[in-house]
Amino acid sequence: MPRVQAAIVHGDNKLFRAQCPGAGCAAQSEPIKKVVELYVELFPLRQPVRPIMLFFEEAAHAALLRITGTKAIRACKALGCNKTRQQCAKDSLIPGRKGLPLGPCAEPSPMLRSPSSNALQLPDNGKPRGRGWNAGLLTLLVLAALVFLSGCRALAPSPPAHPSLPAAYRDTTTGKAVDDRWWQDFRSPALNDLIEEGLQAAPDIRIALARLDQARAAAAKTGSGLWPSLSGGADASRTWNGRDEGGQVNTTAYGLGLAASYEIDLWGRIGSLHEADLLAVSASADDLRTVALTISGEIAETWISLCSVRQQLAVLEAQQRTNDQILSSLELRFANSLASALDVLQQREAIAQTNTRIAPLQAEAVRLENRLNLLLGKPPGSADLTGANTLPLPLPFPATGIPADLLQDRPDVRAGWNRLLAAGWDVAAAKADRLPALRLTGAFEHNGEALHRVLDNWLARLALGLTLPIVDGGSRAAEVKRQEALGAERLAAYEKTVLTALSEVDSAVHTLRKQQELRDALIVQRHAVEAALLSARIRYQNGVVTYDIVLNLLLKLQQLERTVIQEEAALLITQTGICRALGKGWQSTFPLPASISRTHHP
Repeated sequence: MPRVQAAIVHGDNKLFRAQCPGAGCAAQSEPIKKVVELYVELFPLRQPVRPIMLFFEEAAHAALLRITGTKAIRACKALGCNKTRQQCAKDSLIPGRKGLPLGPCAEPSPMLRSPSSNALQLPDNGKPRGRGWNAGLLTLLVLAALVFLSGCRALAPSPPAHPSLPAAYRDTTTGKAVDDRWWQDFRSPALNDLIEEGLQAAPDIRIALARLDQARAAAAKTGSGLWPSLSGGADASRTWNGRDEGGQVNTTAYGLGLAASYEIDLWGRIGSLHEADLLAVSASADDLRTVALTISGEIAETWISLCSVRQQLAVLEAQQRTNDQILSSLELRFANSLASALDVLQQREAIAQTNTRIAPLQAEAVRLENRLNLLLGKPPGSADLTGANTLPLPLPFPATGIPADLLQDRPDVRAGWNRLLAAGWDVAAAKADRLPALRLTGAFEHNGEALHRVLDNWLARLALGLTLPIVDGGSRAAEVKRQEALGAERLAAYEKTVLTALSEVDSAVHTLRKQQELRDALIVQRHAVEAALLSARIRYQNGVVTYDIVLNLLLKLQQLERTVIQEEAALLITQTGICRALGKGWQSTFPLPASISRTHHP
């Protein structure tokens, strides 16, 4: 009678091993090793971590029945059996274990028995029992239901309320509606070219674009958690095992595998984080529009200031020529005893006083030129600023509209609103993190001792895990409070942004009106001084008044000429400020997407 040995099959690093205490290790008995491996290949263990006792005869020949095709012949020949598939099929099955497909080739005695209750068996038709298929179908249905429920957001926040806005401004204007490219109304091609160039290549624009790309990448990274992850691997190992009797047994193993995981977003944690990041993308896009609005306004204001400085320098040069002519006339009169030396000295002092005003203006002009080059992203002296010599005409008085328009037109208000909504989703994610989490994992592996047999042995596993936070020292609860406090901060910041926008428009309208009044008053004063100076000159030439009166009126007129230029520039800068306060200057360059959701902004 052949001697019967026992083998224990167990899981070791996701591989099945056979230990045979009675006949030595599996590597020392090739027939035993191959029989066990082929058995496990055909009948995978349901619980790999639980050992199963298998009894079989230590026979030189063994075969696997109920195998069709060339695989049966290969299995037999691997164990030293030369019988054909038909001869193997005539051998009997294991007595008392109907359906087990293992038996000897040499004789009908049992080669493999499994008295343990954990032994696996197949029905007569060689297919799994229906109960296993029903359980698998039920598992798939449960998983599908969980995935469907993961789309529900039970903790979705409610949109916050907007701050109360007045129905109209205190000083409502009904003038011309402000165009988005309001700077074109100055009718200066040089200014138009500078602003268009700045909106395309300014460093601040590039910085804002890079931050927008960062926000988009962060949102894409967070959104990847809504999809399963799949990874693959391959391994090869070589084992050298020495024996007490001497010699060495070498074992080679190869493996291929795929691993997948998916977190079922049952409470909307990942979805909430993704929604918050999407709102952060919208906020970053609005930050870019705010930068565009700021760039256009700063270029226009700097250009107007440069025009003002250069125009003042031109006026100073004209005044100097006038003063030199007056000095020459006084010196001639003094030579003819028609004027005193004091008159000549006073005129020379007036010329020196005018010269002291030139150097600061020249330095200011260089500073403004460098400022424009910096806004354009160019080194000093690179931009063509030859056209910035004369101030343009003022713009028509703008129509302010209603305060509610600012919620849509001001990009900084839109950015604050989006960040406020994102804070609500962050709170929802923090609350969902305190609830149980479901994770679905799966693996599919191929293993074999020879490279050409790697695909013959395979193992599939599907698992559903539940993680429930029990004790975390209050970390998750503290995170919820932190996110709620951050939401309160962003609510206050949003309200402040809205109030700041209202204040800027109201202040700009009043400043514009007062600046126009100031400019008109200065023009009236200049006309009066011009008339007084003309009369004083006539009286001085007739010897009625002294030259002091003429000189004082002359210096006052020259100062008024420069002051009018300064205040006209201030008026233009105020007009650019009201255009910025109304949120104009970005829609033509960075328009809103046509499909943007109204839930992302007021």
